[in-house]
Amino acid sequence: MNKLFFAGICIAATLLSGCQAPVSVKKNLDGSETVSIQGEDFSVNANDKTGESTFKDDKGNVVKSKTNEDGTYSMESTNAKGEKFTMDSGKEVDLTQFGLKPYPGAVTDDKSNSQSMIETTEGKNAFITVFTQDSKEKVAEFYSPQITKDKNELKTDEAIVLSGKTSNNSEVFVSASKVDGRTQISITAGIKKT
Repeated sequence: MNKLFFAGICIAATLLSGCQAPVSVKKNLDGSETVSIQGEDFSVNANDKTGESTFKDDKGNVVKSKTNEDGTYSMESTNAKGEKFTMDSGKEVDLTQFGLKPYPGAVTDDKSNSQSMIETTEGKNAFITVFTQDSKEKVAEFYSPQITKDKNELKTDEAIVLSGKTSNNSEVFVSASKVDGRTQISITAGIKKT
């Protein structure tokens, strides 16, 4: 696993503790290292091989995160009341749960995790960036009929922006703009739990 990630965990935890937390590094049987930081009111454990880290505080809040070998990232946070927050980044998001279809032939950018999903006790939110060789006008023509309520449209020389609600009452924001000779499609979608 990335040593920079490992160092970042150590630095962040030390800063959180006001530079007072004892830090220990344990060499595991599999050759990995686990950093443990124990502050007055929190603890952090991070493993450089598995990409897993856990933060706990004395109020009962827990955050677990994992960086996977394929570059995807997941995080789960549970507060003292048992309310959960999850995030997945880099995994393909199913747009149909927000009443939208994926744009045909669109591709992600290899340089970044361009799709994220966040889920809370209140609902779900998705953030997606994909690319196509099609024009921004063609992208807008594809998404416009899928926004069935409270539709707004803004056109400029650089971009076309659509917003409103889909048939399942998801709130969506779709932007199509020219970037480096291709069209970037950025979608933010949210739906409340019922």
